[in-house]
Amino acid sequence: MGVYAIEPGCLSASAAIDKANFARKQVHSNTRVSAVQFDKKLEVKQTLTGELLSGLPQALENGEFKLYLQPKFSPKDLSVIGAEALTRCSSNARGTDFLREIVHLVKRLGYNVICEGIETEEQVQLLRSLDCDGAQGFWFSKAIPAEEFERRYLCD
Repeated sequence: MGVYAIEPGCLSASAAIDKANFARKQVHSNTRVSAVQFDKKLEVKQTLTGELLSGLPQALENGEFKLYLQPKFSPKDLSVIGAEALTRCSSNARGTDFLREIVHLVKRLGYNVICEGIETEEQVQLLRSLDCDGAQGFWFSKAIPAEEFERRYLCD
């Protein structure tokens, strides 16, 4: 549940509802918290989220953040059966902010986030801070034969 205490001079019911809904979206199913009150801290977060999302088209246009779709095919008839969203962000703070918001958005929609192409310790630390569900890349391991994979990761 999201709670917004209507302040004196609040003339817009829709603004109050938006704030209560934003607070509600901060409640996560994996915690014991069942209600969040909209406060100054959430107001700052809501403002920053809005600025990031409204700046996304410009970031895409300027190449600070890139979105790719990798199609998935049916081996039977080679028809497209889905797609995987892939993103690339520049290493500047704005690119990282966009990545953070995309990861949080995808997780709020109930999907797992798996990051690929991880090559540095800095990237691993960023993914930890974003609470990604999985990762792969040369930082962890290069591609190895199935027998070696079984020996390293599946046998006791």
